Amino acid sequence: MRDVTDSALGNRDYNPRPGRLIENVRVEDVDVTTGAVTAGDEEPSLVGGYDAEHPVSGVHVVNMRRDGRACHTLEEANIRVLPNASDITIE
Repeated sequence: MRDVTDSALGNRDYNPRPGRLIENVRVEDVDVTTGAVTAGDEEPSLVGGYDAEHPVSGVHVVNMRRDGRACHTLEEANIRVLPNASDITIE
C-alpha cells in the first residue's frame, strides 16, 4: 500500500467520472519486507482525501506484518493519515 487518496480525481486517465469519496476499504494480509532499507529511508504509505468535499474514510488494514512482525499501530505500519481522512485503523 502506498497511496490511498482521491489524488486521481482530476486525472481523466484514471478517473473519467470522479466520485465524491473513497470509503469502506479493507486491506488484508499485507507482508512488507524492508530488506536493505535503512531506518528513516522508507517512504510512508499515505491515506488522505483530495479535499474536504472528496474525503477518504473507513480504511481498515488487517493482519499487516513488517519483516515478520505484526503491526499494531499505524506508526508501526509506517502509514501516515493525511487531511480529509477519517476512521483509518489497523488490527
